[in-house]
Amino acid sequence: MRYLLIPLILGGIGFIGYQMVRHRREMDTALMVKLVVSVLLLILMLWGTTLSTGATAAMGLPFVVLGLIWAPTIAGMMSDGTLGFLTGSENLGSKPNYAMAEGKRGRGDLTGALAEIEGQLQQFPDDFDGQLLIAQIHAENLRDLATARATLENLVTQPHHTPTQISRALNTLADWQIRFAQDRPAAQATLQMLIARYPGTALALKIAQRAARLSNTFEADQPGDVGTLVSECMKHLEAHPLDNHTREVLAEIYFSRYERADLAFTELELLVQTPHQTREDVARWLNLMADWHLKLGNILSARAALEEIETRLPGHVLAEKARERLFLLKNRQSA
Repeated sequence: MRYLLIPLILGGIGFIGYQMVRHRREMDTALMVKLVVSVLLLILMLWGTTLSTGATAAMGLPFVVLGLIWAPTIAGMMSDGTLGFLTGSENLGSKPNYAMAEGKRGRGDLTGALAEIEGQLQQFPDDFDGQLLIAQIHAENLRDLATARATLENLVTQPHHTPTQISRALNTLADWQIRFAQDRPAAQATLQMLIARYPGTALALKIAQRAARLSNTFEADQPGDVGTLVSECMKHLEAHPLDNHTREVLAEIYFSRYERADLAFTELELLVQTPHQTREDVARWLNLMADWHLKLGNILSARAALEEIETRLPGHVLAEKARERLFLLKNRQSA
């Protein structure tokens, strides 16, 4: 009876060997190791068929090990409704592989690269990386920004992508609009689309900084009439209320050039109270408030600003530095 297994074992070895050769460019290391081990086990089983005694043990143990190796994979394939490896399909893993597409792109075969990507997307519809790669080829290689934009705008309408992926797609589109079309208004509109999609989030705050910089950049010491500069900053902040840089610049102008310390503190307080600011920025603004209060001789207000750092950032190194400043300030008062 065991001799009837010889053709089956030889066939299994041949089939696995064929698949390894056919898909060698697409297999990850784990799958390749699993297949090599499987071939060795099958060879051991084949050797077991030649034994007159102990054949059951020689064939049974490799058979059990083989089952343990492949049971999770086969169960997953059956639950997904696909047996890609056994049928010879290109879908050997749980995610698409664009290595061949990237290779053809690198050799200048853009048509072939796009065809490879489309082939993967037929098996993995709406895959983020594949659609982004299609857009990249159109924008960066074919200089077809319209098609690239349409691809990404379709991508961001798909519901299963994460905010990080959506941000990557729209930031990439904004980059292309600046780089290839020199169209800053279009890039701003793209970024505003991203801000509107995730209002009130840390992502929206971060993107707002970039959108604001595309519009204008102010500095506290830039020349010109201070009243005009204040007016321009305020007008800019009406369009970009989350622009940290311009609001901080406006506060510095109020304090050092406009003689309105009250307005300067109001602007810094707005920055501190805006959700999702980084701890480093919050500590910097509160330290700046403390500096300005000390310049005005308001020691109690300076202490309050430093104590707020301790309250907001307990246990953080920035809180430790604030505590050191408070200690020095206390010694200064005692002297």
